[in-house]
Amino acid sequence: MNLDPKRMDAIVKRQDPPRYGPQYQASIRATRQEAPSRSRAAIVYSSRYGRGIHLLSRAEQWAAALASYHPKIVELQEQRMLHCWPAPHPAAGLDPVMGVSLPPLRGTVDVAERLGALSIHPWVTVPDPVDPHITHRRAYPYIGDLLLYLRDDSGAIYSVNWTVKRLAAAFDAPFGDRFASAKRRYNTDLRHRIEEIYYADAGIRTVRVVGEEIDRQLAANLWYLWVRAERPCALSEAAQQMIVDALAYGMGQHSAPISTISILSTTRGWDPQACMSVMYRAIWRRELRVDLYAPILPDYPLIPERRDVLVDYAHWFAP
Repeated sequence: MNLDPKRMDAIVKRQDPPRYGPQYQASIRATRQEAPSRSRAAIVYSSRYGRGIHLLSRAEQWAAALASYHPKIVELQEQRMLHCWPAPHPAAGLDPVMGVSLPPLRGTVDVAERLGALSIHPWVTVPDPVDPHITHRRAYPYIGDLLLYLRDDSGAIYSVNWTVKRLAAAFDAPFGDRFASAKRRYNTDLRHRIEEIYYADAGIRTVRVVGEEIDRQLAANLWYLWVRAERPCALSEAAQQMIVDALAYGMGQHSAPISTISILSTTRGWDPQACMSVMYRAIWRRELRVDLYAPILPDYPLIPERRDVLVDYAHWFAP
């Protein structure tokens, strides 16, 4: 971890007080200047959240796409700072829960103290703002991966914390290093326990999301659908619904989407690429239910959904 006081000030400025929707700012941006050098950083715009989502690894991209595919997600916060000191519940500022009593966070320093692990908590030395000859020791915040806010069947908002690694082994050793010393393994475990207890204090469950446990074809489909669904479409709502209905009928007839779109383009004068965007958006919004574990190709018949992705991964979304 790069314990840079200036970086810490930037993180705190972005994250405290917490913001939501278009105003939210990730602690670490997926840019060349801020993303880790070994990362595969990407920014994807989401109209649902009204901003670009900053993702620092391929596994985070897959996980964020899966999370955003869920129709009951209302907010996604990536690279969220874990407060060192007591703070309100992460959802306390969301409009749907304003006025609702929520348990507060006790802070990572408090958690580390309870675990007898203050020695592994990051700290940084900063100069006194008045007398530069005097220095102070300040706790440096941990950064999480993905914090989800979802609506349950009753309409209530709940949160789930996803800590994301590509391989399960990475939860046991830094970067999944199988040659890591026992001490480094122990410290890595403590780091994850601090995060889990930190959120548990506020009644939030932490899920260890392993990128390799997301089916590779599913991950590729969801990422592409997410990106493609954000493209603007000039067609009217009625036209879009007609396209979706025609594609659903064509799927039942084992007809390739390109055939259906070609007919609509010829008879209605609609742009083929616009029609294709409607198809991808409809799949992304679960209006056109196809097999997401199989390739989605314009020149190959769509396969009707055989397994619901959200049922298969329901345990990751549970409160």
